[in-house]
Formats: sequence, C-alpha cells, structure tokens
Amino acid sequence: MKNDNRLDDLAQLVLKYTLMDFSEKAHISERGDEIDAIAAGLNIMAEELKASLEKEKNQRREIQSLNLFLEQRIEKRTEELLKSEKLFRALIENGADMKTLTLPNGEFLYVSPSISSILGFTREEFMSSLSFEFIHPDDMHGLGETQELIMTTPGRPFFSKHRLLHKDGSYRWCEGTMTNMMHEPSIGAIVSNFRDVSGRIEAERKSAESYKEIADYKYALDESCIVAITDKEGIIKYVNDNFCTISGYSRNELMKERIFNTEYHSKKFIRSLWSLISGGKVWKGEIRNNAKNGESYWIDTTITPFLDETGKPFQYVLISTDVTERKKSEAALAKTLNKFSQAQEIAHLGSWDLDFRTGKATWSEEACRIYGFDVSDNIHTFETWLNFIPPEDISRIKDLMASSAVSLRESSFEHRIVRQDGTIRHIHTISKFEMYGDGMPVGRFGICHDITERKEAEKKVNKLSERLLLATNSANIGIFDFDLKTRKLIWDANMYNIFNTDSQDTRDPLLIAERVLHPEDRKQVESDMALAFNGDKEFHSIFRIVVGTKKTIRFIEANAIVLRSPNGIPVRMIGVNWDITKKKNAEEKIRSSEVKIRNFAKHLHHIQEEERAHLAREIHDELGQELVGIKIGLSALVKNQNASEVVSEEIKTMMNTVDGTIQSLRKIATELRPGILDTLGLVPSIEWLAKEFERKSGISCKLEVDVINQTFDKNISICFFRVCQEAFTNIAKHADANRVSLLIFQDETELILTVADNGRGMSGDSLQNPFSMGLLGMHERAKNITGELKIKSRKNEGTVVHLKVSMK
Repeated sequence: MKNDNRLDDLAQLVLKYTLMDFSEKAHISERGDEIDAIAAGLNIMAEELKASLEKEKNQRREIQSLNLFLEQRIEKRTEELLKSEKLFRALIENGADMKTLTLPNGEFLYVSPSISSILGFTREEFMSSLSFEFIHPDDMHGLGETQELIMTTPGRPFFSKHRLLHKDGSYRWCEGTMTNMMHEPSIGAIVSNFRDVSGRIEAERKSAESYKEIADYKYALDESCIVAITDKEGIIKYVNDNFCTISGYSRNELMKERIFNTEYHSKKFIRSLWSLISGGKVWKGEIRNNAKNGESYWIDTTITPFLDETGKPFQYVLISTDVTERKKSEAALAKTLNKFSQAQEIAHLGSWDLDFRTGKATWSEEACRIYGFDVSDNIHTFETWLNFIPPEDISRIKDLMASSAVSLRESSFEHRIVRQDGTIRHIHTISKFEMYGDGMPVGRFGICHDITERKEAEKKVNKLSERLLLATNSANIGIFDFDLKTRKLIWDANMYNIFNTDSQDTRDPLLIAERVLHPEDRKQVESDMALAFNGDKEFHSIFRIVVGTKKTIRFIEANAIVLRSPNGIPVRMIGVNWDITKKKNAEEKIRSSEVKIRNFAKHLHHIQEEERAHLAREIHDELGQELVGIKIGLSALVKNQNASEVVSEEIKTMMNTVDGTIQSLRKIATELRPGILDTLGLVPSIEWLAKEFERKSGISCKLEVDVINQTFDKNISICFFRVCQEAFTNIAKHADANRVSLLIFQDETELILTVADNGRGMSGDSLQNPFSMGLLGMHERAKNITGELKIKSRKNEGTVVHLKVSMK
C-alpha cells in the first residue's frame, strides 16, 4: 500500500511537469528500490528540461532582440549602412551569427569572425576548404536540393537547417538563410547567414523526450487510473475515458457537474474532505459514488490541490482506481468472517495461530470467549497459555505438545483449563504445523473446542445409562438394533436372557429369534413389521417364543422405531423386547377372576330379582290378604251396637291405619318388582318410573319413546329398568337438576336408553370411583346382558347415561 502511495505521488509530480511546474522534486527514500531509481531519473530529467527550456528562452529572447534591432536598423538606417561600409563590416564581424559569401562551387569569399566561436576554426582554416567539406553526410542530399533551388531563384532567401563540422570532430546544428546574390555585380556570391542552434536542438530533443516520457506516464495513468480535474469549487472541467466508463456518463454530461455524486457519505465526511484540500493538503481515501444507472461504485482516490502564486488552490486533480470489486470482496469476506465467527460461537469452536518466529499467538473472538478473557487482553505467548492449564495437567500437556513437535504431525487431545474467574472448562484442542518451503515449521495453528457441556452430558448419559441398565435388568427388558441393509441384529445382554441363551452364544441373533418364534405368531409379527416399514404406524407387536428343552412358552412385547434414509427408505430398526410372560399369566388370572366375579354378580342379580319378585308377591298376597282380613274384622266390630263410642272410634282409627299399611305394602311391592314389568313389559314400566320420579322429585322429566316392540327379553328389561331407576335416584340425590330427558330408542340392531339431566355434573374422579356401588352396579348389569354403558359428565354441564344392547 505504501508503494502505491509513492507511485501516486510520482504520478502527481509528472502531471505538474506536463504543466511546466518544476517547483517540486521527487522524494527519494533510503530504500534504493526501483521507485527511488525512477524518482532520481525524474529529478534529473526535470533539471535538464528546466535548463533546456531556460536556454531556449534566452536564445529566443536574443534572436527576437536581434531581429528587432536589425529590422529597425535596416528600415531606419539603410542609407547610413550603405554609406558606412565600416560600420556594416563592424556589425557583421562582431555579430554572433556566422555570415559567409560563397561561390556555387563552395569556395568561400568571406567568413565572419564568429566562425571561431561557432565551429572552432579560424577564418583562414575555414576559408581554405570548400563549404561542402563541412556538411554532415546525411544532410548532403537535402542541402543539394536546396542549392539547386537557390541557383534557379536569384534574390530569394531559402531557409536551411543542417549540421556543420566542428573542429573537435563533432557536428553542430546551424540554421539560417541562403540567398543567391550572384546577379548583383557588387556582391556576386551566395550570401548565407547562420546561427548555432545546437543547444536549442538539444534542448528541443530533450524536451521532446521529456514530453514523450510525460505523455507515456499520462497514457499509463489514463489506462490504469480514473482521472478528473475540477476547478476550485469542485466543478468538473476534465475527465478521462475511465471516469466516463465507470460512471456511465458521457464527457459532455460530466462537464460543469460536481465531482461527488453520492448520498452514502455523511455531510461530516464531505466537509472534512473539503476542509483538507481547500487548505492545500492532499487527501487520500475511498469514496463511493453513484453511476448513471443507479448502481454504486467505489474508488480509491488521491485528491491533489494545485496552488496559485498566493498558495490558494485553483484546481484539484483526482487520481483514482476502481476498487468496487475489492469492496464487494471485502464485504463478502466480512460477511463470511461474521458468519464464521457466529458459527464458531454457536459451535463453541475457537481458532488460534502461533508464529514461531515472533513467539506470539493470535486468537479468534470465540477462542477468547472460551478462555474467558477479552480480545484486548489477548494471549501473546505459549507460556502465558500454559497458565490456564491446571498444575496437575501441565506435565501431560507439555509431553503431548513435545511429542507432536518431534513428529510434526497433527495433535489432538482433551484437557482442562481454569479461567480467571476460577471456573473449569473442558477443551478439545487440535493443531497442525505451518511448514516453510524448506520443510521447517514456522508456526502452529489449530482449534479449541469447548466440550464442557458435552462432558457434563456424558456424565449424565453415563448415569442415565447405569440407571437404564438397572431398570432394564430389573424389568427384564432387552434392547436390540437391527440393520435392515446388512440384516445384522445386535442384542444387549438382557435380550440373550429373554431368549434363553447368553451373550457368549456365537450364533446369529436373527437366526435365534427366527427359530424360537412361535409358528402361529410369525404372520402377525411380519405384518406388524410391514406396517412399520410402510410408515403406517410405529412397530408394536406381542408374540410368543418357545425356548428351552421343555419348550417353555414366553410372551414378548416388542416396541421399536424405524430410522429412514433421506429418501424415506427404512434402513434401521431400534427397539426393546419385554418379557411379559408373568404379566400375561397375571392378566389371565385376572380375566378368569373377572369372569367368575361377573358370573357371580349375574347370578346375584338374578337371585336378587327373584327374591324381590318373591318378596313382592308375599307382601302383596300374604300380608295384603291378612291386612284385608283384619280390616273386615274391624268393620264387623264397628257395626256391633254394643261397642261403645270410644271403642268404635278406636276401631275406625285402626281401620285407617290398616288402609295406609295396605297402600305402603303395595308401594313397597311395586318398587321391589313392579308387576307391570312382568305383565306389560319395559316401556310401560319406564313410563311409570318416569311419572313416579317426576311426582316424588318435582323435576320435569321429558320422555321420548321410539321402539318397535313393547316387550323384550326378561334380562334386558330388568337391566334397562334398574339402570334407569338408578339414574333417577342419582339425579334426585346429587344432581340438583330441574330438567331430565329420557329416551328409549330401538332399531333393527340395537335398543338404546339415554337419561340426561342439566344438573351440576360429576368430576372424572367420581365417575371412576371404584366404591360407587350404584355406578358399579349399573356397569355390571350392562355387562351381564352383553351391553355397553357409557356415562358422560362435566362439572356444571349435567350428566348423560347411555345404555345400549345389541338385538341380534
């Protein structure tokens, strides 16, 4: 970057030289490089050019003065000069120009004394030779053509410039006029008037070379840089093609416009820039401008103020290079580095670089975070890094590092660090060597991965694994892993125990499983696996295995998940097998007990109903008749005229009591077993029950009946009646309802009873209460007729009792 600045300074100096401003010289550093050589050459060239221009200026001034003098003298004193030959000769012989009179054959008739100062010859030496002997061979042809013209055109002066031999053997450039005055008798010669212009020619040559060199610099500058010149107000007055190309504007469009076309930079930035250059100082920096198409471009710019005689800027020269792609790359790199830094932070992965030549290390931000220090407090040496290692680990770490240094191979190891706040972190460090061309290591770089969470997770996993192992051992659960591609099945120790073998068994576990699987369960297991592979459900299967010499049957419950490839193909199955033989045996015993209990309950309900019917008949027939007999006897006593009035009243009271008792007995008999249930059937019995409920409770009861038959199987009728009766009892006692709806519906397949109230409802715990004998009895009655009873209830939303039985 510094070399670029020095070249920029030289380029600015070349531009000044093209404008003939030699006030500054190129700076030569102590480096002695190519740029210094160019600067030295540029200084020499500038001095030569300056001297040549000064000399040429003096010569021109002298020529102009002489010509003016001659013209004035010729015009004013022609007559005096003609009259005064002495004065004319004195003028000729003392002039700086070389004047000669020659014949066409080259013979000299006269040579002015200035010949000595111009060509180094004396007048005698010069006149002893012919004029053609002093002409440069390369100029002979052109001068010969001029000589022909001179001879054919008397009196007309012809201009000529050619080289003449100096006494020292070199040639000097001379220019002047030659006039054929052979027709003038008083002259009779060719009059020549020449002056030495070698210095001017040499200065012109050097000036041309300098101009060409400057033009070459300008060409190189225009080809490689963006150039613009503005006035002191920053209005553009010159731009090169590169400026037009990058901006998208034509040269005409750019003229008279301000040099900056940007909204990117702040006003403070622009003010600071103008403040610097308007004070006569050079500004260097990067500027973002807007192109004609609306896109932005970046230029690395040097703005040089050109100062007038008062030291004030009268124009500014901007030399820039297009750095748009570099800025895009820098932005992309910054974005990438930011993402990389974020990725390091997310992964807890830092990086570092140790330079063996300086002994210093650089660390990424995440590495600093991992070690718990600020980036500004960066570690600078290997020794200071060792301060983070616990004392008991330093020896091991040094040995690992030394070992890898001997082999120059990658090293990878885990270690602990102690942060400045005392916290301990676990680090995984991986490093490689940076090798020089000769194979010698010049540095070491690597990564540091904070694995503290992983280590803690590993501890937890190990504890969980221990607990899982204890749990699986105690529960007799085995774990398997089945690779569907290779058909390789892996078992843990419990799987071998479940399948009545041990882990030392060299047989393929898949072969063992296939051999012991109960033949009757094979299709079911294959079907369950196919459903899992197709993604229809998770794998779950219950099957039997036959193990041991006694062909013992064990029940196995299997659960597994299917892992798939990215395109959805099953590749692996991982799951557990659970020996549920004891559970199955217990379930079988429970089922057997439930059947016995249910049969007993059914029998109990049957006996209960028979006993209720028997009690109802006994109460109705026996007690009813006896009470009627008592009433008849009491009636006879009332009619007895011998009975006193008091006795008669007592007898009447007893007769009323007997009537009430008879009614109570009838009511009890009806509630024990309504006779209407046996005579008219279920529907009339339900209608009677609903009316009785409404009369006793005062709760409105809406009954809907839609049945095909009025009478049903005795057991069905009793079940539906008792369930309805129990539902009414619960509503009256607990529901706090004011409305009940009752539906009996029958179609060709089912008979349905629904009792719904708008009461306070029941909680889930109440519905599942095993000690609620009423609910339990309802369920058992439903099971006895192979029916289905459902009770739905929500708090403050009422209760619905739904009973249905198949009529097929």
